[in-house]
Amino acid sequence: MGAGDGTGLQVTQLIAAPQVQVIRAHEGEIVAAEQAHYFVTLLAVCPRGMQRDIYRVTAQLGSVRRSVPHQPGTLEHVMLSRGRAVLGPEGHEITLNAGDYVSYAADRPHTFEALEEDTCAVMIIEHP
Repeated sequence: MGAGDGTGLQVTQLIAAPQVQVIRAHEGEIVAAEQAHYFVTLLAVCPRGMQRDIYRVTAQLGSVRRSVPHQPGTLEHVMLSRGRAVLGPEGHEITLNAGDYVSYAADRPHTFEALEEDTCAVMIIEHP
């Protein structure tokens, strides 16, 4: 499968389980600032040679966004800021609550479905 079969997908994309990383709200290594009541948690580092596009997503209950595969090597990072949603690679979706973070390979079909009205997220698409 792949080149010449009309799908544009490689065999490994069809049979390999997608790599999904989830960091729930209040998980991860927290670093405190010395001069203020300010805390940060590093969620992901951009690999050398990659680019990132940043989007604000607002989705409504009952609406499923089905996305076709992006170019090979593309990752999506999603930080849910309000509401609840089910998202990720088809067949491997994960439920997120406000404050949760997930990253997954977006070079296969993937979805985003809001479970509450006015669900809001920040989506970062990382690509070669």
